Amino acid sequence: MAQDLLVVPAQHKLVAALVTSKAAVAARDAAEKLLKQMKNAADFDKVAAANKLEVHQTGQFSRAGRSIPGIGDFPEVTEAAGSLPSLPGLIKQTMQHEGNSYIFETLSRMPPSEQDWEKAAANFKKRLLAHKQQEAWQDFVDQLKREASIAIDPNQLSDTGSERS
Repeated sequence: MAQDLLVVPAQHKLVAALVTSKAAVAARDAAEKLLKQMKNAADFDKVAAANKLEVHQTGQFSRAGRSIPGIGDFPEVTEAAGSLPSLPGLIKQTMQHEGNSYIFETLSRMPPSEQDWEKAAANFKKRLLAHKQQEAWQDFVDQLKREASIAIDPNQLSDTGSERS
C-alpha cells in the first residue's frame, strides 16, 4: 500500500531555519569552549589536535580587501588580525560567519604594497583635510557667536495690532 506525503514548503523552511539556528549556536558554544583552552597562539595546534580538529590555513589576505580566502567577506577577521600586537597571535574571540564559528591564529603579516599604501595615504589625506576644514569652520562659527551682540526687541515680538489697518 503506497502512502502520499504532503510537505508544506513554509513548514519545511521553518524546520530548516530552526535546525540551522540550533547548529550555529552549538558551533559557537563549541568554538568558545575550545578558545578557553587556548592561552596563547602556541596552544592553537595542540588544542586542535587534542580535539581531533583539522586546522586549515587560509593563505595571505589583504586587510584592505576584507575577504578571507576560502571563507569570503569577513571584515571582522581582517580588522582583528591587523590589530594583533605580536605574531603569531591568537584572535581572542570566536568569529561567526554564515552559521559557522571560527577561531583564528594569525601567523604572519606583510606590509601593504606600494599601490595599496599610496591609495590609503591619499584616502587618509582627503579625510584629514575634510576634518580640518570642518573643524576650522566650526571654530569660525563659534567665534562669531562669542563676538556677536544679539538683542531681541520685544516690540517686534508683540502683536499689538497697530500695523494692521
